[in-house]
Amino acid sequence: MLPTDPSRAGVAWLMSDMLLVTVMTVLGKLGGTSYPAVQMVFIRSLIGLLSVLPLAWRQRQALRQTRQWGRHGFRVLCSTIALNANFAALTALPLALVNAIGFMRPLAVLALATWLLGERSGPWRWIGAALRGLKRCSGAAA
Repeated sequence: MLPTDPSRAGVAWLMSDMLLVTVMTVLGKLGGTSYPAVQMVFIRSLIGLLSVLPLAWRQRQALRQTRQWGRHGFRVLCSTIALNANFAALTALPLALVNAIGFMRPLAVLALATWLLGERSGPWRWIGAALRGLKRCSGAAA
C-alpha cells in the first residue's frame, strides 16, 4: 500500500520505477541474445496494452474528450523507437556502457527543454547537469 503523503507516494512510485526498469534492462540484455529487439518491444507493448485496458475502460469518457491524439501518437512512436534502440544497444554493448551513456540523458533533456519548451537554462544548469553525468559515469557515489 502506498503512503498517503504526496511526497512519500512520489518517492515510492519513483523507487518502484527504478526497480522495474532495472529488471527490464537486465531481461532485455538476457533476451537480446535470443530475440530481436522489435520482438521484445512488441511483446512488452502487448502486455502493457492488456494491463492498461481496464484502466482505459474506466476512464473511457475522458479518453473520448481528448483533443491531442496526434501528440499522444507521436509520443508513443518516440517511445517505441527509443525502446527498440535501447534493446538493440543492450544487445550490442556491455550493460555498464549502456547505463553510463544513459547517465548523460539530463544534458539531452536540458537541451530539449530549452529548445522546445523555452525553459531558461543558464550556464550553471549546464555545468551542473554535465558534472552530474560525469560523476555518475565515473562510478563516484551519487
